[in-house]
Amino acid sequence: MGWRRAWLAPVLVLLLVLAMALAGCGATGAATTTTTAPTQPVPAKVQGPIDSATLRQRVGLPGLRRHLDELARIAAANGDTRVAGSAGDRATIAYVTAQLRAAGYRPTTERVTGFDDGGASTSNVIAELAGSRPDRVVMVGAHLDSVPAGPGINDNGSGIATVLELARNMAGSRPVPTVRFAFWGAEEEGLVGSSQYVGALDDAAAGHIALYLNLDMIASPNFARLVYDPGGAPPGSEAVAAELLGYFKRAHVTAETIDFPSRSDHAPFRERGIPVGGLFSGAEEAKTPAQAAADGGQAGAPFDSCYHRACDTLDHLGATSLDQLADAAADALATFGAGTLAIDRERAAAG
Repeated sequence: MGWRRAWLAPVLVLLLVLAMALAGCGATGAATTTTTAPTQPVPAKVQGPIDSATLRQRVGLPGLRRHLDELARIAAANGDTRVAGSAGDRATIAYVTAQLRAAGYRPTTERVTGFDDGGASTSNVIAELAGSRPDRVVMVGAHLDSVPAGPGINDNGSGIATVLELARNMAGSRPVPTVRFAFWGAEEEGLVGSSQYVGALDDAAAGHIALYLNLDMIASPNFARLVYDPGGAPPGSEAVAAELLGYFKRAHVTAETIDFPSRSDHAPFRERGIPVGGLFSGAEEAKTPAQAAADGGQAGAPFDSCYHRACDTLDHLGATSLDQLADAAADALATFGAGTLAIDRERAAAG
């Protein structure tokens, strides 16, 4: 038995070394193939449309912050910017697409050009949650790009993160209208991606869109709760603003409307006659004494002193405004995801 033990021992050692090597290779492979942040499990399915309370509970700061952390990482790895057509922009598009796929969607990307004389391009990313009425569509969107000067965590990482979390947490539900989630390319270059998308719609496709809800800069630190003023907007927009303002009233916080006719990606929809609405927490404008008295913050100071600057980072993020405005967006999407009757009635009354 002694010679067998002498032969067996080195063989066992060799097998152990091989097993450890193989395990090491597996671990290394798993690490190197993870190119985007880990995804969270899709929440349990809901029978029919998801209700406002459930969606608001699901869309919280931890999930929003997870996306913002990744967008900040992407910017840091690509010259501290996610400007349209850049490596940071491409990485943002890849991240958004991967997150949507992980939630069960089949996102499509649409090439966007015409914003750069050098021939640069970017993409719109679109995903849909099928409803029981395919002839009615509720859209929510945010722009993907930052300005060249900074990483764009509030402008517009806050919108990206919120639309992603809305999509992820609605994935197990069955709304009445189809819900379409949109991420726009080259907004900072002149609303290029959203204009291209709307311009390509035929009249039937445009007529199916009951509303477009825009989320742009909803995490300003010295914030106000600002709802797009429906004045002059297509019929149906009053119902969207009423729902957003009504939510804030039910939540016992102040909100006001703001004239926002052509500053973000809702503008092409508005010009096409599609009802629009949106949320905003303020940019370079100064907060008024009345707003500071109602909500705190610093009167006379900008809502976001880092608007279009290099300091638009995670350290400057307004967590309170992000949490509250994301809740308002979730309420509106859940409400209109259960039916667009209020919008339809307003449009019908206008002829």
